[in-house]
Amino acid sequence: AAALLRLCPRAPGGELRHTRQELAELVGSTQSTVSRALATWEKAGLIRAGRQRLSLVNPEALRQIERQGPA
Repeated sequence: AAALLRLCPRAPGGELRHTRQELAELVGSTQSTVSRALATWEKAGLIRAGRQRLSLVNPEALRQIERQGPA
């Protein structure tokens, strides 16, 4: 969550253009872990994800996830 908040432009609807593999490398994780997190967040309505595109729908909810830390 923290990485998305840092990487996406500050404007509402800001769009990030990276592959899931690139995001995994940026955060020091695996592509499968990143894909699971993104799928969970998309299902919850926090982000909108497409092919090499990701936009924040609910940045405040992502900030709450960031504050909670790892599960």
